[in-house]
Amino acid sequence: NPLRKYILKKGDIGLKDTAHANEKEAKIMFFTVFKYIFASSKFVSPQMRHVIYLLRTFSGIRFNNYESTYNAISGYFFLRFFSSLFIDPSALDPNTIIDDDTNSNIILPFIQLIQTSLNLKPLHGRMERFSNWNQAIEKNIFPKLIPFAFSLAEIEEVPTYEPPSKEEVKKALEDVLNIISENHDKFQKRYTQLKCIKTENYPPVGWCFGSFLCEFFKNYGEIEH
Repeated sequence: NPLRKYILKKGDIGLKDTAHANEKEAKIMFFTVFKYIFASSKFVSPQMRHVIYLLRTFSGIRFNNYESTYNAISGYFFLRFFSSLFIDPSALDPNTIIDDDTNSNIILPFIQLIQTSLNLKPLHGRMERFSNWNQAIEKNIFPKLIPFAFSLAEIEEVPTYEPPSKEEVKKALEDVLNIISENHDKFQKRYTQLKCIKTENYPPVGWCFGSFLCEFFKNYGEIEH
Protein backbone atom coordinates (compact mmCIF):
# COMPACT_ATOMS: atom_id res chain seq x y z
CA ASN A 1 0.00 0.00 0.00
CA PRO A 2 1.99 3.03 -1.25
CA LEU A 3 -0.19 5.54 0.62
CA ARG A 4 0.32 3.69 3.90
CA LYS A 5 4.07 3.72 3.32
CA TYR A 6 3.89 7.44 2.56
CA ILE A 7 2.09 8.15 5.85
CA LEU A 8 4.48 5.95 7.83
CA LYS A 9 7.43 7.72 6.21
CA LYS A 10 6.08 11.04 7.49
CA GLY A 11 6.12 9.54 10.99
CA ASP A 12 4.20 10.56 14.07
CA ILE A 13 3.14 14.18 13.56
CA GLY A 14 0.89 14.23 16.62
CA LEU A 15 -2.50 13.57 15.05
CA LYS A 16 -3.58 11.49 18.02
CA ASP A 17 -3.65 14.72 20.02
CA THR A 18 -4.63 17.34 17.46
CA ALA A 19 -3.91 20.22 19.83
CA HIS A 20 -0.20 19.40 19.54
CA ALA A 21 -0.15 18.15 15.94
CA ASN A 22 2.21 19.48 13.31
CA GLU A 23 -0.46 21.26 11.26
CA LYS A 24 1.80 22.01 8.30
CA GLU A 25 2.78 18.36 7.84
CA ALA A 26 -0.78 17.19 8.48
CA LYS A 27 -2.11 19.47 5.76
CA ILE A 28 0.49 18.27 3.25
CA MET A 29 -0.36 14.63 4.05
CA PHE A 30 -4.10 15.26 3.88
CA PHE A 31 -4.20 16.90 0.45
CA THR A 32 -1.50 14.59 -0.97
CA VAL A 33 -3.47 11.49 -0.01
CA PHE A 34 -6.63 12.87 -1.63
CA LYS A 35 -4.61 13.70 -4.74
CA TYR A 36 -3.60 10.05 -5.03
CA ILE A 37 -7.08 8.79 -4.16
CA PHE A 38 -8.49 10.71 -7.12
CA ALA A 39 -5.81 9.21 -9.37
CA SER A 40 -6.37 5.65 -8.17
CA SER A 41 -9.44 4.68 -10.20
CA LYS A 42 -7.39 2.73 -12.75
CA PHE A 43 -6.18 0.40 -10.00
CA VAL A 44 -9.68 -0.66 -8.93
CA SER A 45 -10.34 -4.23 -10.07
CA PRO A 46 -13.27 -5.21 -12.33
CA GLN A 47 -14.67 -7.30 -9.47
CA MET A 48 -14.67 -4.33 -7.10
CA ARG A 49 -16.26 -2.16 -9.79
CA HIS A 50 -18.95 -4.78 -10.27
CA VAL A 51 -19.82 -4.71 -6.56
CA ILE A 52 -19.91 -0.91 -6.54
CA TYR A 53 -22.03 -0.91 -9.72
CA LEU A 54 -24.62 -3.09 -7.98
CA LEU A 55 -24.41 -0.95 -4.87
CA ARG A 56 -24.90 2.26 -6.86
CA THR A 57 -27.80 0.78 -8.84
CA PHE A 58 -29.78 -0.58 -5.93
CA SER A 59 -28.99 2.35 -3.63
CA GLY A 60 -30.30 4.63 -6.34
CA ILE A 61 -33.51 2.59 -6.50
CA ARG A 62 -33.83 2.49 -2.73
CA PHE A 63 -33.03 6.10 -1.88
CA ASN A 64 -33.52 7.98 -5.17
CA ASN A 65 -31.05 10.50 -3.79
CA TYR A 66 -27.59 11.46 -5.06
CA GLU A 67 -25.98 12.01 -1.67
CA SER A 68 -27.48 8.89 -0.08
CA THR A 69 -26.21 6.79 -2.96
CA TYR A 70 -22.77 8.35 -2.51
CA ASN A 71 -22.87 7.51 1.19
CA ALA A 72 -23.61 3.87 0.37
CA ILE A 73 -20.64 3.68 -2.01
CA SER A 74 -18.39 5.63 0.35
CA GLY A 75 -19.31 3.45 3.31
CA TYR A 76 -18.36 0.34 1.37
CA PHE A 77 -15.30 1.44 -0.59
CA PHE A 78 -13.69 3.99 1.70
CA LEU A 79 -14.67 2.72 5.14
CA ARG A 80 -14.84 -1.06 4.77
CA PHE A 81 -12.17 -1.48 2.08
CA PHE A 82 -9.83 1.49 1.78
CA SER A 83 -9.55 2.32 5.50
CA SER A 84 -9.37 -1.34 6.50
CA LEU A 85 -6.38 -1.92 4.23
CA PHE A 86 -4.67 1.10 5.73
CA ILE A 87 -5.02 -0.39 9.19
CA ASP A 88 -4.32 -4.01 8.24
CA PRO A 89 -2.76 -4.43 4.78
CA SER A 90 -1.96 -8.09 5.43
CA ALA A 91 -5.03 -9.08 3.38
CA LEU A 92 -3.09 -7.98 0.29
CA ASP A 93 0.41 -8.58 1.58
CA PRO A 94 0.68 -11.38 4.19
CA ASN A 95 4.30 -10.42 4.84
CA THR A 96 3.33 -6.98 6.17
CA ILE A 97 4.35 -6.45 9.78
CA ILE A 98 1.58 -4.75 11.77
CA ASP A 99 2.72 -2.68 14.73
CA ASP A 100 -0.04 -1.77 17.19
CA ASP A 101 1.68 1.42 18.38
CA THR A 102 2.20 2.60 14.82
CA ASN A 103 -1.45 1.97 13.98
CA SER A 104 -2.62 3.69 17.16
CA ASN A 105 -0.39 6.77 16.90
CA ILE A 106 -0.11 7.30 13.14
CA ILE A 107 -2.51 5.31 10.95
CA LEU A 108 -5.78 5.44 12.90
CA PRO A 109 -5.63 9.19 13.68
CA PHE A 110 -4.98 9.93 10.01
CA ILE A 111 -7.83 7.69 8.88
CA GLN A 112 -10.14 9.53 11.30
CA LEU A 113 -8.98 12.83 9.83
CA ILE A 114 -9.71 11.96 6.20
CA GLN A 115 -12.87 10.00 7.04
CA THR A 116 -14.60 13.24 8.05
CA SER A 117 -14.08 14.63 4.56
CA LEU A 118 -14.96 11.30 2.93
CA ASN A 119 -18.32 11.71 4.68
CA LEU A 120 -18.66 15.15 3.02
CA LYS A 121 -18.47 16.86 6.40
CA PRO A 122 -16.32 19.89 7.35
CA LEU A 123 -13.56 19.40 9.89
CA HIS A 124 -15.01 20.14 13.31
CA GLY A 125 -15.17 18.74 16.83
CA ARG A 126 -11.97 16.83 17.53
CA MET A 127 -10.63 18.08 14.18
CA GLU A 128 -11.46 21.72 14.91
CA ARG A 129 -7.72 22.48 14.93
CA PHE A 130 -7.75 21.99 11.15
CA SER A 131 -11.02 23.81 10.43
CA ASN A 132 -9.12 26.52 8.55
CA TRP A 133 -8.73 23.90 5.76
CA ASN A 134 -12.49 23.66 5.26
CA GLN A 135 -12.67 26.29 2.53
CA ALA A 136 -9.95 24.52 0.51
CA ILE A 137 -11.66 21.15 1.11
CA GLU A 138 -15.02 22.47 -0.10
CA LYS A 139 -13.36 23.95 -3.17
CA ASN A 140 -10.88 21.19 -4.10
CA ILE A 141 -12.02 17.93 -2.47
CA PHE A 142 -15.82 17.77 -2.28
CA PRO A 143 -16.48 18.62 -5.98
CA LYS A 144 -14.26 15.69 -7.02
CA LEU A 145 -15.28 13.19 -4.36
CA ILE A 146 -18.80 12.28 -5.49
CA PRO A 147 -17.88 11.99 -9.22
CA PHE A 148 -14.89 9.84 -8.24
CA ALA A 149 -17.03 7.51 -6.12
CA PHE A 150 -19.62 7.16 -8.91
CA SER A 151 -16.88 6.54 -11.49
CA LEU A 152 -15.87 3.42 -9.55
CA ALA A 153 -19.12 1.83 -10.76
CA GLU A 154 -18.09 2.15 -14.41
CA ILE A 155 -17.22 -1.33 -15.68
CA GLU A 156 -14.73 -1.27 -18.55
CA GLU A 157 -13.69 -4.92 -18.28
CA VAL A 158 -16.06 -7.81 -17.66
CA PRO A 159 -15.25 -9.25 -14.22
CA THR A 160 -14.56 -12.95 -13.92
CA TYR A 161 -15.11 -15.10 -10.86
CA GLU A 162 -14.16 -18.59 -9.85
CA PRO A 163 -17.43 -20.53 -9.60
CA PRO A 164 -18.13 -22.20 -6.25
CA SER A 165 -18.23 -25.95 -6.08
CA LYS A 166 -21.56 -27.78 -5.83
CA GLU A 167 -20.73 -28.62 -2.23
CA GLU A 168 -20.14 -24.96 -1.38
CA VAL A 169 -23.44 -23.90 -2.98
CA LYS A 170 -25.31 -26.65 -1.17
CA LYS A 171 -23.80 -25.71 2.18
CA ALA A 172 -24.49 -21.98 1.63
CA LEU A 173 -28.15 -22.63 0.84
CA GLU A 174 -28.50 -24.90 3.84
CA ASP A 175 -26.94 -22.25 6.09
CA VAL A 176 -29.29 -19.55 4.77
CA LEU A 177 -32.40 -21.69 5.23
CA ASN A 178 -31.31 -22.84 8.69
CA ILE A 179 -30.72 -19.27 9.88
CA ILE A 180 -34.15 -18.16 8.58
CA SER A 181 -35.79 -21.20 10.15
CA GLU A 182 -34.13 -20.62 13.53
CA ASN A 183 -35.29 -16.99 13.53
CA HIS A 184 -38.65 -17.56 11.90
CA ASP A 185 -40.73 -15.30 14.19
CA LYS A 186 -38.44 -12.28 13.82
CA PHE A 187 -38.10 -12.87 10.11
CA GLN A 188 -41.87 -13.22 9.57
CA LYS A 189 -42.68 -10.18 11.70
CA ARG A 190 -40.38 -7.89 9.74
CA TYR A 191 -41.46 -9.25 6.37
CA THR A 192 -45.12 -8.74 7.31
CA GLN A 193 -44.35 -5.12 8.19
CA LEU A 194 -42.78 -4.62 4.77
CA LYS A 195 -45.81 -6.12 3.03
CA CYS A 196 -48.05 -3.58 4.75
CA ILE A 197 -46.11 -0.55 3.49
CA LYS A 198 -48.31 1.17 0.93
CA THR A 199 -46.95 4.71 0.70
CA GLU A 200 -45.23 5.93 -2.46
CA ASN A 201 -42.11 6.75 -0.46
CA TYR A 202 -41.17 3.09 -0.28
CA PRO A 203 -40.15 0.72 -3.08
CA PRO A 204 -42.07 -2.49 -3.88
CA VAL A 205 -42.05 -5.39 -1.47
CA GLY A 206 -39.69 -7.35 -3.75
CA TRP A 207 -36.98 -4.77 -3.21
CA CYS A 208 -37.82 -4.49 0.49
CA PHE A 209 -37.50 -8.23 0.86
CA GLY A 210 -34.11 -8.28 -0.84
CA SER A 211 -32.95 -5.34 1.25
CA PHE A 212 -34.27 -7.02 4.37
CA LEU A 213 -32.38 -10.24 3.59
CA CYS A 214 -29.15 -8.24 3.37
CA GLU A 215 -29.83 -6.49 6.67
CA PHE A 216 -30.93 -9.72 8.33
CA PHE A 217 -27.65 -11.48 7.61
CA LYS A 218 -25.57 -8.37 8.18
CA ASN A 219 -26.93 -8.21 11.73
CA TYR A 220 -27.12 -11.96 12.25
CA GLY A 221 -24.54 -11.86 15.04
CA GLU A 222 -26.74 -9.47 17.03
CA ILE A 223 -29.87 -11.51 16.30
CA GLU A 224 -28.15 -14.66 17.49
CA HIS A 225 -27.50 -13.09 20.88
